[in-house]
Amino acid sequence: MVKQLSLRILIIFFSILNYYETNAQFPFYNRDKLDAKIILYNSTDTVEVKVIVRRTMEGALDELSFYNVVKYEKDGKKDSYPEARIDYMEFIDYDKKRIYVTSRKTDIKNARGLWEVKYKGKLTWYREYYPTLFPLYYRLLHGTNYGTRDFFVREGEMPVNAKQRKITLLQLTSDRPDLVSRIRAIKTEHDALQIFRLYDI
Repeated sequence: MVKQLSLRILIIFFSILNYYETNAQFPFYNRDKLDAKIILYNSTDTVEVKVIVRRTMEGALDELSFYNVVKYEKDGKKDSYPEARIDYMEFIDYDKKRIYVTSRKTDIKNARGLWEVKYKGKLTWYREYYPTLFPLYYRLLHGTNYGTRDFFVREGEMPVNAKQRKITLLQLTSDRPDLVSRIRAIKTEHDALQIFRLYDI
């Protein structure tokens, strides 16, 4: 009886923590506003706003700031766009330009939401950010409250799930044997980005 009660208390406790973590009320977050350019679905007009984002206590952008809804401020008034209404969004994050596009443009079945464009060239790198079932637990293990999926696309071809980054790059750059040793030596995301840049040369 005591064990069952203790287990229920723990479940309720972690459920509450996960709720606050998911809804950004947990004290891991600070608010920030970033100058952004947005193009809405079926429009060519660029809307300039300040997107409202969450940052961790370490200052990193919480990638789920744009999940389901993009909150923004314009002319001193706060409002929001459903994530599905946005085709393109760009902003500067610590001097780094970041671009997100609707996953509708990727031709991937069941894709949803905004995906970051990590690199665009002969090879393009998309990254999807998604919420986890237990964000607080995930944060303790991985340092983030979200998961990621990467997709690589060669010009004119369908996107490929890059769960095995090295193997995927070796397949997509099979016409460039000079990159094989560099790909096999990849250890960091920066190393992988270098392959994308070299493939454009």
